[in-house]
Amino acid sequence: MNKPEFNIGLGDIGFVCIESQLNVGIKMIDFNFSKVSHLYDDTSYEIVDSQESLQSVITNIQPGMFSTDRIAIDSQFGEDIGCQRYINWIMTEYNSKKSELIKVIYKNEHVGFMLIRREGEIIHLLLNGLYKPYQRKGLGMLTPASPMMYAKKASLLITQEETSISSNNIPVVKLYNRLGFQILHQTYVFIKHHT
Repeated sequence: MNKPEFNIGLGDIGFVCIESQLNVGIKMIDFNFSKVSHLYDDTSYEIVDSQESLQSVITNIQPGMFSTDRIAIDSQFGEDIGCQRYINWIMTEYNSKKSELIKVIYKNEHVGFMLIRREGEIIHLLLNGLYKPYQRKGLGMLTPASPMMYAKKASLLITQEETSISSNNIPVVKLYNRLGFQILHQTYVFIKHHT
């Protein structure tokens, strides 16, 4: 829904736009695996199925890992609260058993994670990330590609991947664009602080 007058009205009552969420998707038949061939053979995935395994994901999530997140960039909150928000989200989803938490393993090192939910033949990437020591090491393509790589390696009947990405995270937007993801829709996120 494109309602510029609504957005302007929100500004008039003290709300400000902090980001746009871009919902993007790609069909499996359109996914170009050759663009991730340098990562494919050395990457594996491990389903988190115990509290110990869950803890190994949680302890690797550190402030600054999601530095472009709307909570992290908001001076009222910051990176520590932004980090805790993601930890809470992961634990809630894991405990609900509605989603799968999966470790991303590259060359036998636990480099990141992804949180996915399958609905029929669509895999929804809810959240993922590379841990700080592995950022800016040439592994960024694992972020958009892992759900499709996982689906192929596990022989899952998946025809499409969908996710939402923040307009604040231009490097990740570029990665999705490079792999051919299409924008399905856009949502504006507004905030208002009480003084």
